[in-house]
Amino acid sequence: MSRYAPLLLLLLLPWTTPSATAGEEATEDGWLRDRVIRYAADEASLRSFYGEPLSEFRLERLARFLARWRGALEGMKAPSGVDAAIDRRLLINHIDRRGDERRLQRARNAETLKLMPFAPRLLELEAARRRSEPVEAKAVAKVLDDVRLAVGRTQKLVEQGLATKPAPKSLRTTKVIAFRAAKTLGRLRSMLRAWFSYRDGFEPTFSWWVKKPYDALAKAISGYETFLREKVAGVSSKKGAAPPLLGDPLGRDALCRALQREMVPYTPEQLLVIARREFAWCEAEGKKASKELGLDGTWPAAVAHVKTLHKAPGEQDDLVAAQAREAIDFLEKRDLVTVPPIAAETWRLKMLSERDQKTLPFAVYNDQHMLVAYATGGMEHGTKIQAMRGNNEHFTRIVTPPSSSPGTTCSCSWRPGIASIVSCSAHPSSSRAGRCTGRCSSGTSAGTAGRRIASACSSGACIAAHGSLSRSRSISGR
Repeated sequence: MSRYAPLLLLLLLPWTTPSATAGEEATEDGWLRDRVIRYAADEASLRSFYGEPLSEFRLERLARFLARWRGALEGMKAPSGVDAAIDRRLLINHIDRRGDERRLQRARNAETLKLMPFAPRLLELEAARRRSEPVEAKAVAKVLDDVRLAVGRTQKLVEQGLATKPAPKSLRTTKVIAFRAAKTLGRLRSMLRAWFSYRDGFEPTFSWWVKKPYDALAKAISGYETFLREKVAGVSSKKGAAPPLLGDPLGRDALCRALQREMVPYTPEQLLVIARREFAWCEAEGKKASKELGLDGTWPAAVAHVKTLHKAPGEQDDLVAAQAREAIDFLEKRDLVTVPPIAAETWRLKMLSERDQKTLPFAVYNDQHMLVAYATGGMEHGTKIQAMRGNNEHFTRIVTPPSSSPGTTCSCSWRPGIASIVSCSAHPSSSRAGRCTGRCSSGTSAGTAGRRIASACSSGACIAAHGSLSRSRSISGR
């Protein structure tokens, strides 16, 4: 226990800003890093304890937490060191992003609760359990039965809203909101099951009163969930059915705020203009590549040719592994980014299933796995051919280097609850300022390492959009 004493004392230190003088930047950086770790741990605890996004109390509690931390950061003496100043700004930016997420969640909850106005009563039951409050079984049984009746009434109103001529008091909604509500009902049903299991069998009076109302309510919620998913959202619940790509759009205002938090100084419309300009450049380069290949001089012809240059079945994993090692070797030989030995050692390949390839059709990195996309034996013939064409050697080169170990593991996979918002330059194992040698800021280095690798290893022509053959062999970057 004694070896943990310094850590325990550190966690008990009050929030006081030390006076930073010349030569004390390291101490200042360490102090701020400790605060970042404390913030991450506290936020993770709150998000875990108040786990249901539909809860208004959860949103209010998180708002108080964020406001307290932001006020403390704004009120502290400006750090004298560059690294500490960056960390402070990144943490403030992160807190503001969390605030944006909370406001978006509240707006979405308002839409969702129209389809499940009974939910707050169930959320309060779970909140009381977490507060270890006693339960009056007979009263709780009546609450559950009342909620069951409310579920039936709400479903009937939604059914009326689907009619060609809906009744005046019917509930009309969209597929997106209905699908969101169905998923929320699934979480609510799981929460209710945990709430019931907590006392069932341990308190005989509770089971005697509550079991029947609980079973009836669980069945009603499950039926309503299926109705919203299948009849309103149009999503099949059958086992093995392909899930639809039914998005839940942010809206322009939320998108603008998200861009601002990422320090992108453009509006969505300006980004589209930039994208069209870059795409035009890619098309022009594609025409050049087509002529060099002896084709008809159009970029689609060059792309069609490149798509035929895929590996045979059973060889795609070797291709991805070789390209990932090439990316690591490229960085190390040129001393561009310090690749930690553990990061270079602890990665492996994993083949993506046919189902996963519906949303991840190309190679991508996740945790310790370099996920490999390629045609599977169980795919329909047309799908199989497209999967092979889409994962040709040169298209694979676009996605493998920035997704490989130094591009993702080193440059910070974002994981809530981990102190991953510490800037790279302040990381204690950094070999030099700005070099990423461990988990660091998603704001400072996650994009930097990935962009360096991508610009170094992908084509100087149109490989980013189309995968031209003639320039995919160069490692020059545009």
